[in-house]
Amino acid sequence: AWRAIVCGFPALWNDIKVSKDFSQSYLEASLKYSKDSPIDVSIQGTTPAQNAVVIGLLLPHVARIHILHARGMGDADDKALRQLLSQKMPILDGISVNINTKSRPMGPYNVPAHTRIDGLHTPEESFVWELRSEQFPALRKLYLGTGIMLRDPFPIFPALKRLELVELRHGSMNIVQFARLLAQLTELEELCICRFRPTITDVQSPMTLPPSLSKLSVQDNAYYTASFLESFHIPAHVDLKIARLQDYMDLGDFPENGWELTPFVHDALPSDVGTLPIIKDVTELELRHYMMSTYSLRGATPAGHTVRLTGHLMEDWPQEYKDLHSFLELVEVFGDADICSLFLNGNNCTEIDADDWEEALSTWPGLERITIAQTDSLTKFDARLSLLDALLPPEFEEGEDPEDTMPVPWLKTLTITSLAFYQEDVELAEALAGCLKERKDAGFPLHRLHIKLEYIARPDAENECKKKNKWRVRMYSKALKHLVKHLKLELVNDFYPKERPLDDED
Repeated sequence: AWRAIVCGFPALWNDIKVSKDFSQSYLEASLKYSKDSPIDVSIQGTTPAQNAVVIGLLLPHVARIHILHARGMGDADDKALRQLLSQKMPILDGISVNINTKSRPMGPYNVPAHTRIDGLHTPEESFVWELRSEQFPALRKLYLGTGIMLRDPFPIFPALKRLELVELRHGSMNIVQFARLLAQLTELEELCICRFRPTITDVQSPMTLPPSLSKLSVQDNAYYTASFLESFHIPAHVDLKIARLQDYMDLGDFPENGWELTPFVHDALPSDVGTLPIIKDVTELELRHYMMSTYSLRGATPAGHTVRLTGHLMEDWPQEYKDLHSFLELVEVFGDADICSLFLNGNNCTEIDADDWEEALSTWPGLERITIAQTDSLTKFDARLSLLDALLPPEFEEGEDPEDTMPVPWLKTLTITSLAFYQEDVELAEALAGCLKERKDAGFPLHRLHIKLEYIARPDAENECKKKNKWRVRMYSKALKHLVKHLKLELVNDFYPKERPLDDED
């Protein structure tokens, strides 16, 4: 009975995943029992010999393919794959092709001959694909990745909604020709380019993007990314993701005499940040720091549009350049914005002292909410204690309006995290009480204080923590409840911390 149900229900068979350990009998069963329904096909990590078998079985069913992923193959002359990609697929909605041929992107500048490295600056063979628009009349999502080279001209898919070009080789396309291509994609909503490099040429004025575009992602070294962004007018309603990727290969980020440039994300922006109007519209900021290798500056506007600036360091980056002071980069990039909310999410390797906080607070005097999560505890990297120092009221001179000199006078909400260490709880509570009392006495009381009291306990050992957690709640409550209108103490068991990727909305 179960077999009859399973074999008679096509939706159980139409998600077909093929890897190097694929089962031919399972593939045959999937194609048989999915009957006439659309199928989603993923081919990853297979060899050309395996592809000959897999694609031989797929060819009679290409008219049913709804989504096709072909990734990880390592032969630029895979005849079976070439045959599959030459077929017409009338209902294909999305396709992604990424072939590991060791092909590397070049340009848009020439590497001097004396600095070339054999095998690194020489482009290797690519999988040349004669992609035609009539092949996929219903295509809405297109991903072209490493190892692919398209024969000119680039095909136009009128219904395309999302276009991702990752290290695609494109022949001799320049930025003006790329803009003309985009202008023909009148339904395009999302554009992502990663080390895809149409040659930059001078334009009299910034070119326009399709009016339908709502998301733009540019990921490359600073040399290219800044030039690309300067070539276009990017409206404030377009969500931006800009990632500065370190790149030894083309030497665009580095001066001739060595490691002098600090790899900040703002170096990947146009010299005039005003050309990106979304940056000035931002009212909420988040700095998310992951050790010393990756960080993200994220801004959100009242209308819900976002800009994300991401920095990555290579593993072998010199140690003396790994301490990126990305906190001050917030001021560098968003200094002209009226920020009302600031979230420091993760900081355990960069010292943010009181002077750094004072610069940020004076830049955004209208701050109403500050949140600090996952910072180091009671060391020079503890961003909570230095913030409390910066929030202390200054000495008011006679006749001086306190509102003009008080750090962030409209601050209403402060949210911080405390770990389950006795000494940390005591010192943090004392520092909080001292700061909030002085602000209250000066006439600027905090409206809401939210403290997340983290601890680590196995689920079956929760009862063992009750006594200590009860003491923590009582201690913080006694020290702080009379200093704020609303005090929230939240107990959080961090035994199973939730992994949060750098760009969780992707």
